Amino acid sequence: MILETQQSQEQFYRSLLAMGRILRDSLEDAVDTVFQRVAERLAADLDLPVVWIGRLGPGATWVQVVATAGAAREYTEGLRISSLADIPEGQGPGGRVLRSGGGVTAGDVVNAPDFAPWRERAIRFALGGNMTAAATVGDGGQVIIGLFHHIGGAFPGATAPLMTGLVQDLAAFLRQQATAKDYVRLQSYQEAAIAAQQELLRQENPQAMYQRLVDIVVAQTAAIGAYIVTLVADGEGLGIVAMAADDPTLCTAMEQVYIAQDLRNGAHRDVLASLAFREKSPQGPVGSPLSPDMQALQRHYPALLRIRGAMAFPVFAGDAAEPAAVLLIQADDPGHFTPPLQQLLAQLATSLGLALSQWRQHCALIEAEAAIHQMAFYDDLTGLPNRRLLENQLEQDMARSQRHGKLLAVCMLDLDGFKPVNDSYGHDAGDEVLAALGQRLRAVLRKSDFVARLGGDEFVLLVEDISDLGDLTRVLDKAQTAVTTPIPLSNGAAVRLQASIGVCLQPFGEGETGDQLLRRADQALYESKAHKADRDRSWVFFGEEVARERQRTPAQRLLDEGALEVWYQPILANHSRKVVGMEALARLRDHDGRILYPGEFLPQLATEDLTDLSRLVLTQALADLAILDTRGWSLWVSFNVTPESFCGQCVPCLQGVIAASGIDPSRITLEILEGSDFLERDTALSVLHEIKALGIRLALDDIGSAYASLLRLKELPVDEIKLDQGFIRTLEARPQDLHFVRTIQDLAMELKVDLVVEGVETEDILDAMMTTGAPYLQGYVISRPIPFAQLEPFLAGYSCPDHDLPKSLFGFYAGTLSSHSAIKKMLMINPSEMNPETLGNARHCRGHGVLHRLGYGDDSHLLQLHDNYHRALGDAAENATESFKNHGWDAVEESLELFLAAVMSEWRMATGNAKTHAHDAAVITPPSAPPRQVPSTSPGWRASPRNSDRRQP
Repeated sequence: MILETQQSQEQFYRSLLAMGRILRDSLEDAVDTVFQRVAERLAADLDLPVVWIGRLGPGATWVQVVATAGAAREYTEGLRISSLADIPEGQGPGGRVLRSGGGVTAGDVVNAPDFAPWRERAIRFALGGNMTAAATVGDGGQVIIGLFHHIGGAFPGATAPLMTGLVQDLAAFLRQQATAKDYVRLQSYQEAAIAAQQELLRQENPQAMYQRLVDIVVAQTAAIGAYIVTLVADGEGLGIVAMAADDPTLCTAMEQVYIAQDLRNGAHRDVLASLAFREKSPQGPVGSPLSPDMQALQRHYPALLRIRGAMAFPVFAGDAAEPAAVLLIQADDPGHFTPPLQQLLAQLATSLGLALSQWRQHCALIEAEAAIHQMAFYDDLTGLPNRRLLENQLEQDMARSQRHGKLLAVCMLDLDGFKPVNDSYGHDAGDEVLAALGQRLRAVLRKSDFVARLGGDEFVLLVEDISDLGDLTRVLDKAQTAVTTPIPLSNGAAVRLQASIGVCLQPFGEGETGDQLLRRADQALYESKAHKADRDRSWVFFGEEVARERQRTPAQRLLDEGALEVWYQPILANHSRKVVGMEALARLRDHDGRILYPGEFLPQLATEDLTDLSRLVLTQALADLAILDTRGWSLWVSFNVTPESFCGQCVPCLQGVIAASGIDPSRITLEILEGSDFLERDTALSVLHEIKALGIRLALDDIGSAYASLLRLKELPVDEIKLDQGFIRTLEARPQDLHFVRTIQDLAMELKVDLVVEGVETEDILDAMMTTGAPYLQGYVISRPIPFAQLEPFLAGYSCPDHDLPKSLFGFYAGTLSSHSAIKKMLMINPSEMNPETLGNARHCRGHGVLHRLGYGDDSHLLQLHDNYHRALGDAAENATESFKNHGWDAVEESLELFLAAVMSEWRMATGNAKTHAHDAAVITPPSAPPRQVPSTSPGWRASPRNSDRRQP
C-alpha cells in the first residue's frame, strides 16, 4: 500500500496511537515481548511485509534484532547492521541514524547505493521502500526500528515525524522500565542489606560471615553472583573463599579464574577484585565497559559471558590500612549498578568490616587468655601438660582414687634408642618424634587418663579407676604400641623406637604424696631399663622382680618339632590359560592333626622364628619344585618374607638355599608386603638390589591394601605386583572397583612389571579378569591352597575351558569399561586416529556380537541401549576437542551409564545375584525389556567358597 493519501496517513497515525497504548499498558512485561507486540501491530495495521525492532547496547557496535513481524519477516534472519562507518554493514540507513544519535531516514532498497549489502536479500523477498529511525536510551544505548514496503511502495516524507515519535516512544518506554527496575532492584538490595547486617554478628567465624552474606545477596536480589575474595598463598595471590550464584556453572568458572593465579601481579591483575585490593576503593562504576582482562577471561570461560556488569568493594576490618577482603557482585545488566545502589553496597561492605573487627577483638582476647594458660601449664613442643599441671592433676587423682576405692597407676615412660635419632637426623627430627609421640599417647589413653611430658624423652601417664591389673595392662599395651609403631619424619625417613616403663600403684605403693609416687615409678623405670635384653614386657612394677626366663609359645614348639607343612595355590596365566606358577603358603599341623593357619600362629612367633620360617618354606618349596620338574611340570614359585627377616644374614641365607636346591633363581619370586616398615628404611633399596643380584624376582604384595607411594614403587627394583584380593573378592557387589583394577593393570603395563590378581573366587570374576587381560590369576575358582600330595593330580586334571571371551554379562560389563576407557583416552589425545562413523555404529563393535552370543537379539533392551551409547560416541567423536571442552562428552557418559546399569540388572536377575552397590542401586529396567536367560556357563568353572586364608610370610 502506498501511503500517499490523507486516509493512509491517518491510518499510520491511528496505528501509532495504538502503539502508545501498548507501551503504557506493558511497563511490567519483558521488553522483547512488548516490542514483538508493537512490530506485529504495525505490520498488521499498515499491511507491511517487514517490521523489525533492534537494540544497540552501551559501547556495542552491532545491532541485536529483538522483534520481527510481517509476511516477509524471514528477511531479518541473520540481518547484520552496525554503527561503524568503515564497514559496509554500517553504511546503510541503520548505521547513519545510529551514528547521528537518533533521527529518521527513508529510501528505496533497489536504488539506494548504501543499501548494497542487503539489496539481494530485499529483492528476494520483494521489498520496496524502507524507513529507519533510531533514538538514544538513558543508559547510552539506542533503539532502532525499520519498516519495509512491498516492492514498488514507498513512505512519503509526511510520515517521518510520526516515525520519529514512535521510536522516541520506544526509547521512553525503555527508560521508564529501567527506572522502575532500578527502584525494585534497589529495594531488594536494601532488604538484603538489612537481613545481612542482622545475620553477620550471629556467625561464629569470618568464613560463616562471608558465606551467609553472599547467600543473602544472591537469594534476595537480582545479582547473578556474589563472592568474597581474600589474599591467599602467603598474601601473594587472591582466592575466592565464599561464593553464591544463580547458576552453579558460574561459580565453577569463577573458581577456575582464581585458582593458581597471582591476580595482583600476574596476567589477570586488572580484574575488579585485584583492582579493589590495590586501589583500596570500589571498582566498576556504572557505564564502565568490562575490562580487557575480563573480556579475555570470558572468551576462555564461556559461563562468564553472562556477566554484563560487576562491582568490587574493598572490606576493611576496623582501622586497617589494607583490605581484609573484597565483596564482588555480578549482574547480567550493564545498567545494574546505579549510584544509589553503589552507595548501598559500599555500606554493606562497611558492615562486613565492622563484624570482622568485632570478631577479631573477641578472638584476640580469648587467645591472650589461652596463651597465658598454655605457657604456665603446657609443654611448648608436644602441647602436653608439663610438670606443674602434672603435680596438680596427681593430687586430684590420688584423692579421687581414695574416695572411690580404686587403684591409681603412676607410669614413668622413657624412650629407648632416642639419642641415635638426634645423632643421625638432628635435633629437629628428634623434636618431630617427641611431638608425634605426644599426640599418639594422648590418642590411645582413655578419657579418664592423663599424660604429661616431664622433659627430654620422659613422659608420665596417670591411669586411674583401675579395678584390676588387666585394665592397666591393656592401657600399657596401647602405649607400647604407640611408641613402637614407626614414626615418619619430614625428611622421608622413619624411626622405630622402644620404651621402658616404671609403674607405681596407689594405695599399694608406699608413697603418701604425689612426689613420692613419682620417685617410686622412676625407680621401677630404672629397673626396666636395666633388663631390656631379658625382660618379657616393657614395664616393671615398683618392687617387682624382673622375670629372667621366657616360655616358648605353642606355635614355637610346633615349629621346633618340625610340624611345618608347605601348601601351594596355583597361578593361571591368562594368555595361555595354563597353570604356570604357584604360591608357597605355610601351615602348622597340631598334635591332634588340626591345621593352624598363619593368622593363628604368626602372632606367637618371635623375629628369629619368622626368619627361620621363611627359610624352611623356601627350602621345602624348591625341593618340591625339583620333584615336579622330573615329572614334566615346569613351574615357578613365589613365597612371602616378613620385613623382620631382612637381617644381615638374609642374602647369604637365600644364596645357600638356592645353591643347595639346584633351581634356577629366576623361577623364584620373593614377595614383600606393600605396607611393611621395611620399605621405608634407608637400607631397603640396597638389600633388595643384593637379592636381585642373586637372580631372584621381587614382587610387591597386596597392592592397594595400604598407602603405597608411587614414587617409592618407581624406585623399588620389583618385577611383579600383586593386587590385594580384597578388591577382587567384592567385585560382584562393587563392580565400580573394576576402575581401580584397570588402573593397576595400566600401572603394571607402564612400569613393565607382571601383575598377579588374587582373590578370583567365582566364574564371573574370572571371566571379567580374563576379558580385561589381567596377566596372571590366583584364587579359589582356580584352586584352593592344597598340600603337595594333591598338587600333581590337580595339575594333571585341570583344564581351563577354551571359549570365546566374555562368556558372561559380568565379563562383558568389565570389557566394556576397559574399551570405553581406551576410546576416551584416544579421543582426548589423538582423535584423528578414531573414525566417528565406525564408533557411531554399534554393529562395528565386538560387544554387538557378544550380546548376540549371550542370547540378546536386535530388539532387546540391551542392544538398543548399546546402539544409543555408540551413537553418542560417534557424535562426540565428530568434534572431539569441542566435546570435551563444552561438556559434549557428558552425553556419552550418561548413555554408557544407562547401558551398563541395564547390563548389571540383567546379570543380577539372570544369576540370582542379590548384591547391590552404589553404582546400580538406582537402575530401572523398563517393562518393555523383560530379563533374558543368560546361557549357562561351563560346568568345569564352578564357583568355590570364599577364601578365609591369611597370607604366610
